[in-house]
Amino acid sequence: MEWNLLVDASQLTDRPSINLEGKQWCLVNVLDFNEPANPPEYTCVSYSWGDGRAPNPFDDSRAMSVQTLPALTAAIRNTSANAFWIDALCVPPQFPQRRASLESMGFVYSRASHVVVVLSASSFDAVEQMTRSDRLDEESLQILDQDGWIRSVWTYQEVVNSQRLMFVSGSSSGAIVDGSKFLDRVGYTLDLYKKKHSLDAFDIRERFPGLDSLEDVIADWILSPYQQRSAFQVLSNLDRRSWIDPLNYFYAMMGAVTDRRPTGTGIPSIEKLADTFMKICEEKNDYSYIYSSADRDQRVGMRWRPTATILHSVLPWHSGGEAQRAQHDSEGLWLEEMVTLEVSPALGGHAQQMIRDWLHLPEAASLTDANLAGLMYNTLSRMGFTGNSACLTTNDGFFFPQLPISEDVDIVMLISAGISWTLGAPGILQVSDKDGFSYIPGVFAGVIEKYKASSVLIGIYNLEE
Repeated sequence: MEWNLLVDASQLTDRPSINLEGKQWCLVNVLDFNEPANPPEYTCVSYSWGDGRAPNPFDDSRAMSVQTLPALTAAIRNTSANAFWIDALCVPPQFPQRRASLESMGFVYSRASHVVVVLSASSFDAVEQMTRSDRLDEESLQILDQDGWIRSVWTYQEVVNSQRLMFVSGSSSGAIVDGSKFLDRVGYTLDLYKKKHSLDAFDIRERFPGLDSLEDVIADWILSPYQQRSAFQVLSNLDRRSWIDPLNYFYAMMGAVTDRRPTGTGIPSIEKLADTFMKICEEKNDYSYIYSSADRDQRVGMRWRPTATILHSVLPWHSGGEAQRAQHDSEGLWLEEMVTLEVSPALGGHAQQMIRDWLHLPEAASLTDANLAGLMYNTLSRMGFTGNSACLTTNDGFFFPQLPISEDVDIVMLISAGISWTLGAPGILQVSDKDGFSYIPGVFAGVIEKYKASSVLIGIYNLEE
């Protein structure tokens, strides 16, 4: 891997350099994985490229964002760092070095002493407000929600991997806000806005989708030690983010789940990167990516696995749990900590009360199971569920499959006890008919009795042949 940093050029006068903030800076390759070295302490600069382009000062045949040098200048002005990493200057242009660098974003950001976020010029006032007050005005809240950095697919891995996160204003004011304080200010302002306008959490997501996903990102950064967030949580947050090149979606996902050294070679493709991401998760013994809404692989023994494509979450909502553990043996894949449920004619009393409470329904309301299922489906749709409205009723709750279920099939309903939401958990149906096994992910809303969890065999080799 070629790992470049921008460093003080005062002792390296033979190298091409640029002048920023009255100082000369040049690029150096500080690490070769085959020859371990101790790189200098450095700061990563996180920003959004936007639409404008300008020549790269170290290679005028390459274009970079017009925001690159202003963001770097703001980071230099507001920190005392003597070495920086910034994508447009430090990622090599040629393959396979470029692919290796892009697959190593988790490594690069997790080893930086600081990550400095420079928002777009329209958001500078919001950062400056945060240095003076514990809240933002509504206009700044709206502007911040639309900021390209807030909505970027790269933001998740850049934030959750950082040791110390700070937001700076690109103006001359020198405004600096610590990452946790930034979250507190945004969260407090959203809470005030919600109360003022009589809104719920779903309304806030619809009105401020960028800030809603940012709250989840910074909460993961604060609460989860590096590499202890599930692949499913990463899928769920990236589902609410934007990208132009789908390859960047996978590079950002890889950076969020591992700081592994890159192994990919050659020109990347969606299929190769999707498969690489799933293999990285499997090496960590986290199979929670199976709760993607993607179609399933059709290879023998692998029909539980999503196809190698964009891996949308079955429900893009903040989840708890570190992983979906599993193990392989000669029979197939065993999912650990799974609760097996059966279809029943009606909800049990405990499940019905839990669902009514979660939906904030008045006690006096007389509702059938079908009424409750319809209300739950409508709520799940607001949360981002794109699956089928026809659910399976169990004693413990409702299971909403991603795809319709035929009537002439046998079903094993498996619910995760390791990954969960406050409303329930993701799950997967093992469907068998005359053609063999198939697997359909879905959302379970109800009561999960974790003491009933056990390992369950799926991907059964000898029965899928």
